[in-house]
Amino acid sequence: MSWLKKLKDYAEQHPIVVLRFSSDKWETLANSRRGVGEFTVALPHALVSGVKVPAPCLLLGNDGKAEQVLFGLVSSKSRITTLE
Repeated sequence: MSWLKKLKDYAEQHPIVVLRFSSDKWETLANSRRGVGEFTVALPHALVSGVKVPAPCLLLGNDGKAEQVLFGLVSSKSRITTLE
């Protein structure tokens, strides 16, 4: 089995969550108490229904100077709100 096939098989079982933030939201998040290191975000329930935690996560944001790409972990998907 090729490395690409192994990677595809693994990715199907362990999908990566990608969160892209607008410049405004990224700035707000970066300036929050814990910054981009640890935060909670409210997303529509249907959007995260298929996510199995813990899940690897790519965070994409722009600080006004350059695109930033960070790697993280989705550790919980508890329902914290009904409206965003």
